Amino acid sequence: MYFRWASRILLPSCCILLSLIILVIFISDEFEFPEFDKLRERPFIPLLPLVDTNGGWTQVDINRRMKAKENRYTQHLDEEIEFSDADKIDIPSATNRTASTNVLVYNRVPKCASTLMQTLLGKLGAKNGFLVESNRLYHKHVLSDEEVIGLASKFRNLDGDRKLVYDGHFYYVDWKRFGANPILINMVREPISRVISTFYYHRIQSRWNNRKERPSKKWFEKDFESCVLNGDPECQYGVYQEIQLNYFCGREWECGNRNSRKALQKAKAVVEREYSVVGVLENLNSTLLVLEKYVPGFFSGASTILPLSKHMNKNSHPEPSRRVQDVLRRKLWADIELYQFIQQRLRMQQQEIL
Repeated sequence: MYFRWASRILLPSCCILLSLIILVIFISDEFEFPEFDKLRERPFIPLLPLVDTNGGWTQVDINRRMKAKENRYTQHLDEEIEFSDADKIDIPSATNRTASTNVLVYNRVPKCASTLMQTLLGKLGAKNGFLVESNRLYHKHVLSDEEVIGLASKFRNLDGDRKLVYDGHFYYVDWKRFGANPILINMVREPISRVISTFYYHRIQSRWNNRKERPSKKWFEKDFESCVLNGDPECQYGVYQEIQLNYFCGREWECGNRNSRKALQKAKAVVEREYSVVGVLENLNSTLLVLEKYVPGFFSGASTILPLSKHMNKNSHPEPSRRVQDVLRRKLWADIELYQFIQQRLRMQQQEIL
């Protein structure tokens, strides 16, 4: 009696449940859910992972030498890269992209002669009649639309013949989309050399003098070799740490993905179509000669104005093993390919002016 009663209740319920499962499968095959597809396919989280492995110090904290709430910020915009295969560029040119404007934007890549270039711009400002304004929000590399709108308005509304250089550590912005068209310049560095320099630069003891809060002794004594080989988040470039490509690809989340061919192609196209000059630290003299010829309104006299070696930050460090270099070459393949593209472009520009 009990079995007969249970079967009358459970059998129809099971049939209904089975029907619902079949219906869901049918619907999912027939219709698309782009929101869910987007989440499934996305290889990168739009927030910068603020890795807390150093006694409460995130990498942004360490970069600023200060723990503060404002360091916990959104690193990329929650947007996909708008770029098609038709837009890609594999071979650069020597075409002069310098806009006819009195504003120059230098979105400087960290550890690529930023100090030297700022010193040079300060001296050239007095000589060539322009002001230099620096973005002091070192921890924020992604400008919001509101910030870009404000800057674009400032650029458009400069009084008379005033000239302005605006610099800061921030990722590429499509200024034309916001009604501005400044001259763009930047500098790059051999990618492996850059990440090694960054690692040891953060650990220079004098940078931490007279600071009450500082990372642990263990962090200061961390070895670069083990950091790379053991998968320490501090040395996971293009996953937890930004790469050079970010500064030319832009603010979208995929620009921080070291495995994105689309991000690399966009960065190459931006360099070729938008930047007047992207210099190379290892070819500094050539860079200054090209800047003088391609952007004379700001860089006239750049190659002779000061002994450059005195104004470069230097930090000595051991050379990594071949094994570590091989690991970094695999991980930084996109940065390396972009660097080689920029080197080739600079050589072509130099040949054009000789």
